[in-house]
Amino acid sequence: MNKMKKGFALVGRRGFTLIELLVVIAIIGILAALIITSLTGARLRAADTQTKNNLRTLSTTLEQYYSDQTTGAYPTAAANGVNINGGTVSNCANAGVTLGACLASYVTGGATSQVFTGYNTAKYTSNATTTNYAAAAALQNGTEGTVATGNGEYLAGATGTVTPGNGAAYQLTTMGNNVRAWVVYGPQ
Repeated sequence: MNKMKKGFALVGRRGFTLIELLVVIAIIGILAALIITSLTGARLRAADTQTKNNLRTLSTTLEQYYSDQTTGAYPTAAANGVNINGGTVSNCANAGVTLGACLASYVTGGATSQVFTGYNTAKYTSNATTTNYAAAAALQNGTEGTVATGNGEYLAGATGTVTPGNGAAYQLTTMGNNVRAWVVYGPQ
């Protein structure tokens, strides 16, 4: 008797050819590359979202600090700004402390909160009379459109200068040339 299934011959067919295997491997490689690229972009967007949220929290914290002060002043920083994650400021209960130590009582987690430590490059500065402040952090993905006024994404100039809508120019030099930065400032 002839051993044949309907329409299929079992004679001589033992596995896949080399070409078939190479095609499958190539397809799997292409799919893996697409997934990795997509996940990298999502990771950068998530990091930018965290940076924006940290700066919004910092802005709220600075406003709370300002309203609690009898002098009506924000923490004083050097003209070219201090690093948010460790630069010293004055005009606090203890002079010469970090911004995190100055504002620790206003944030859950205190001076080690993500609000003060969660940045690659971030600066805080205030004007000479400490009636204005600005804080900016470099974005890794920078996909939003830039703004001309208000809190939002700004393009730092050639010298790292950001000029938010309060009219003051803040020298945030460590951010570099033409970096997209998320900026919060006050009062607005």
